[in-house]
Amino acid sequence: MQKNIFFSVLGFLAMGMVLSFMSLFIFQLKVDKDTIQKIQEHSTLTDNTARDWGVIPGQRKIKMINKFKVFSYENNQFRLSEEQIFSYNQEFKNRTYISNSPGYIKYLPTFWFQEQDPTQGSDVNAINLVAAQSFYKEVNQPNLIKIPRYLNIMINSLKDDFLIYYFTYTIYEFYTKNQRDVQFTIFNPAKLTPEQQDAIWDDQLYGWKNQNTFVAWVRAAFDDDGSVLKDYFQLSDQQINVLIGPASIISKMKRLINTAVSFGIIQQKIGRCKSDMCTNQELAIAQWGFGGLTLQQYIIPVQAQGGSFATLNNSIPATTTDYQFEYFINNNPLQFDEVVKLFNDNIEADNNLFNFNTMQYVTDNIDNPDRVRYKLALFDNDLAIGISNYLKKQMKYINTQNEVMAYECWRFLSSQISESGQLLRNGLYAKALNYKTKGQCIFYITFEGVCDTEYDYTNSTTAALLWVDAYFQEDSTAGSYSKLLTIVDKEILDEYLFGQSEFTKLLSEMKTSFSLQYQCSYPTSCSLNEFIIKQWSSSFITLNLPQSLGFTTQDKVKSISQWDIYLNKKLVPFEYNVVIGSSIDETKAQSLLKYDMGGILGYFTLWNLFDFHFENKELHKDFQVRDKDAKLVAQYVVYQLTNYRYGGIIVSAKPKEYLFDFSNKYTKEKELWPPLEGGINWKSTNVQLIRTNSDEYYNFAGADDFFQLDTGIKDLSKVGTIVKTFMETKLKAKRILYYNDESDFVTQYYYYPYNTQVSGSYGLAFEPQTSKNKLEIFDLDIFKPIQVDYIGSEDYHGFDVRKYEFKDQLVGLQQVEGYPIYVSTGVPNDIACIDIESQTCLKFLEKQSKTIYKIEEKTGIAVDIQKNYIYWLKVDEKSPLLLKPFDKPQYIPVAQRTIKYQYSKSDMNNFFSDIQSLKTQQQAYFWIFLALGLLFFIAFVGFLIYYFKNKAKLVEPVQSRYSSIAAEV
Repeated sequence: MQKNIFFSVLGFLAMGMVLSFMSLFIFQLKVDKDTIQKIQEHSTLTDNTARDWGVIPGQRKIKMINKFKVFSYENNQFRLSEEQIFSYNQEFKNRTYISNSPGYIKYLPTFWFQEQDPTQGSDVNAINLVAAQSFYKEVNQPNLIKIPRYLNIMINSLKDDFLIYYFTYTIYEFYTKNQRDVQFTIFNPAKLTPEQQDAIWDDQLYGWKNQNTFVAWVRAAFDDDGSVLKDYFQLSDQQINVLIGPASIISKMKRLINTAVSFGIIQQKIGRCKSDMCTNQELAIAQWGFGGLTLQQYIIPVQAQGGSFATLNNSIPATTTDYQFEYFINNNPLQFDEVVKLFNDNIEADNNLFNFNTMQYVTDNIDNPDRVRYKLALFDNDLAIGISNYLKKQMKYINTQNEVMAYECWRFLSSQISESGQLLRNGLYAKALNYKTKGQCIFYITFEGVCDTEYDYTNSTTAALLWVDAYFQEDSTAGSYSKLLTIVDKEILDEYLFGQSEFTKLLSEMKTSFSLQYQCSYPTSCSLNEFIIKQWSSSFITLNLPQSLGFTTQDKVKSISQWDIYLNKKLVPFEYNVVIGSSIDETKAQSLLKYDMGGILGYFTLWNLFDFHFENKELHKDFQVRDKDAKLVAQYVVYQLTNYRYGGIIVSAKPKEYLFDFSNKYTKEKELWPPLEGGINWKSTNVQLIRTNSDEYYNFAGADDFFQLDTGIKDLSKVGTIVKTFMETKLKAKRILYYNDESDFVTQYYYYPYNTQVSGSYGLAFEPQTSKNKLEIFDLDIFKPIQVDYIGSEDYHGFDVRKYEFKDQLVGLQQVEGYPIYVSTGVPNDIACIDIESQTCLKFLEKQSKTIYKIEEKTGIAVDIQKNYIYWLKVDEKSPLLLKPFDKPQYIPVAQRTIKYQYSKSDMNNFFSDIQSLKTQQQAYFWIFLALGLLFFIAFVGFLIYYFKNKAKLVEPVQSRYSSIAAEV
């Protein structure tokens, strides 16, 4: 081969090789550029792509499917219920692009569930979340709610308890301690027999000779309810009216004292009551502000006691260096007009300590007397400092879990025991009435057409209970009385119930029989209080029924909740011995069922009891039960709180209702409470395990409530990252504590759950082409930041994805939800939990699937999310749910929640096909140009080898004739 030809070919091969590899590089760059452009188009969160991409689940076919199983307590163990399936929708509500920002949109996250399976499912018996949420909500209330609530308790204590003891002391000292005067001016005009006069004067419970027992008559006059005393002493309506009615000496003395205090306030030029006679509210705040009743000498013949309310009664804490009940102690007294302004009945009025917004401002500025003085419109800074110091003491004093327990129990316990006593008494008489009249309807019921109907008490105890209720209530508005009016005219019915009918004669005989059977104070009747004491302490009433009235051994039960006439009411046993399992002495029972210190019906006495029970603090000397017995009494009260007040440890409900909108008697009653007592009348008080759209959040959302989402427009590496707005870096939650839709008066409270940053992805978009081993996510399902770890890559419907796992752990949600609720994933090491499905809970958890995120490799888009969360309720030492069968601190399973968000194969092809085609195109270009380059390279190398092997054989090219001639010349 000629050399020139060889080198020409070699040059051609070299050029072809270079061009092939250059083309490979150029086309790779072009495809990479196209890919980046496509990734930018897919991954950037603009309004257009958001709707197409599915970042709003539910706008496309891709939805988050939530499956729930509630843990139902059956046969002494928890089991998972039937599966409930919901599609889950998330929307960026009020989505707005923020101009002049690093590419943010601001939005409010909204969530709702749409049921896929229309069946409600069978009822589940699940742990009572009402008890947990209600109790811990009170525990976690801010001072702006707790302090007005506590001040309201204090003023009401002064208005009710203190005034009763004050009037008792004053009336007793001024008038009634003289037996002769009482006999001639009160007892004789009331036409009391000598026996009745002696009984009323000397009685150990209600006697007039002692100030401590005379208080019962003053309380009855205050409450305008003398039924207990009338029943106890067998008095007529006229007699009880003379003793405590509007024209009685007690009522006249009360009016005289009110007028004297009103006049004294005017004389001191410190203000004026609304009328010539101060109201009880005005007397109470006068005592709080300047000791108007214990410090001032308004009632001249009676020596003022001085000092605190505690000098007259021990049902409140004594004054110490750290605590004072009334303001005037250790402070300069306030003017009456100033006190009236501070305790305005209108809680929306400004300068009012009952006003939540005012209290919020005062507590936020409690160390700034100028601001406190301005807000409360006080005369000078000294008063502002005094008010601030007083409130600081109250905040320190009341911020305990034991106080909340006492408050919650105090609100219902006395009414529950009184109600149970009425059910006991009326049930006894109803049963006896039915037994004694069975088969004798014509003789006892003289009304035409009543026999053999639902009103025939000779046929059934249920009908008998209707008549007995009407007899004892003596109230025309009572349900039973009204029902009887549908069959009998009022005059005839009144004569039958309260006149001289065979019915009333029989009931009178029963009263005597019951008094004899139970050895009551009066031979003719047992008082309601005696029924309560005897039954509460040992079930003495229902275990010792008089056979003379037709009772048999089959009627004997430990609790009235077991009586057939009350089975439909599903009563909670009120008897102490039934709840605790052992009886208590009647004398001790009587000392416990009172409001004064040593009893369990008073707010402060319950507080002292729980301080002893939970903290081993000193128990007041007036408690007749001590040590272990006192702790048993505390357990009894907690049992009633959980079972009677909150509705039980275990509740029955449909799964959907339990998860999203559970209500019971307690939640319905709460809507009717006054705002100062925790009432909420502007929204549902139902309980939710899973939060959906919240009126509390969205209807009152302000600028600070929005989240910001990075769209990636300016920095694609930050796409999907969420932060708070207006320099807020932490999770900021809001509660609406009070709202009046008529005045638009609203109290809002912000708090910072977890004290942690809002950071990481919102869970559906991440940095494209990421190679990170850890991803940060702010999980909006639990409002908690989490971290997922890279565990490998895999093929997903023909596309490359990176796989991340949420490692085993227990995540606390209590600071967002307000009660000790947790979620777990995997098998946490730090969980002590109850057995599930006949195995330890750890064994159960080992079988549960993991929480996995699969991220499309190029775009960073989440294409497969599999979450598995177990919700737990933590029952600690002070939980109202720490009762059998859950009588030790542990985690109780509530529900299992699995969440799936998946792109199908067609979704993957539809959404990622253009990127996949670029990848295919890139691969094609690569192989084509690589193959060409390699062919040229191989040929090039081959020619070089040939050259070196055949170098000697290569010949010079033959010269032409013209070149030879040119050479010669």
